[in-house]
Amino acid sequence: MKPEKYESFINDANAKPDIKAGIIEVIATAVLIIGAIIIQHHWGDQCWAIIIVPILSTVASIVGVAAVWEFFSKLKFATLVVKLANISANLQISGIVKYTNNFKDIYWREELKYTKYLKVVITYARTWREQNREVLADFIKRGGIVEIALPNYNNKDLMDEYDRRFSFVSGETCKRVAEAKKEFESLGAQITLCDRAFLNSYYFMDAYAIMVPFNHLKEKGYVPAIKAEKHGALYEYISKEIDAIFSSGKERGDEKQD
Repeated sequence: MKPEKYESFINDANAKPDIKAGIIEVIATAVLIIGAIIIQHHWGDQCWAIIIVPILSTVASIVGVAAVWEFFSKLKFATLVVKLANISANLQISGIVKYTNNFKDIYWREELKYTKYLKVVITYARTWREQNREVLADFIKRGGIVEIALPNYNNKDLMDEYDRRFSFVSGETCKRVAEAKKEFESLGAQITLCDRAFLNSYYFMDAYAIMVPFNHLKEKGYVPAIKAEKHGALYEYISKEIDAIFSSGKERGDEKQD
């Protein structure tokens, strides 16, 4: 359903109960029940009564259910429909197409199958790098462009901040980022070092973008990921974040990055 149709759809679903119709249904139900009782009381032993009474009871039940629906359930159902429609509209605007509880479950060979470039914002991503080394190498060999933004490991204040964030001993983040830079460059990726602390990890492609929050727990655990499609609000947000992050690295001009 297109976004412009949601408003009329919600208005239709949120229509108030038809009081007049409900009253008529209640009266009809009462008449049918009374009629069935009278027939059963006076002519219960007649053959025609044996047939008519069950029919009247069945009709009364149907009309009675309709009355209950009109007065009570219809409004509740309409409210539920409105809520679901609003959620669907918000999802469509955001462009979110998938949520996964575990970032590691993403199949990167498939993700990179139809894309021409991959822009990544990470701290060092050791696990991702090790699991997808061959995938990234194959992607670059067939002409894919991989650009990776890493925090500037030459910036001691920045590295100290990451050490505190991840509960590392002093110098551990610097070591891991330097290792990541060396290994990504060996695969053919282009590296940009940035003097800022990243708040999320981003994986940005032609048609999709994936956002992954940092895990600040001391113990390792599952990290969720959100995938958004192009033209959605989340994709546009990630696009702007990517541009700002990479620009902050390039703004340092010809300063040596290793």
